[in-house]
Amino acid sequence: MSRAGDPAEVAYARVLRGTLMLGGADLDEVERNATAALDEADSLGAAPVAAAARGLAAMAALFREDIGVARQRFADCLLI
Repeated sequence: MSRAGDPAEVAYARVLRGTLMLGGADLDEVERNATAALDEADSLGAAPVAAAARGLAAMAALFREDIGVARQRFADCLLI
């Protein structure tokens, strides 16, 4: 993925990419994208991007049918 442009926008683009990937079967890649975007967003102080990354991670957990993890990740979205 290209890293040109505003760093927060690059992190958000990573979240969008992961969201599009939810329709596929590679949930590990989705979670890697969410984790990378969250790390970038946290280091930049980009709270909306961090919330979106947490939401993406929560959706991946839902797709895995891991309700406990999904519930915690959705709750984490509200802490921002």
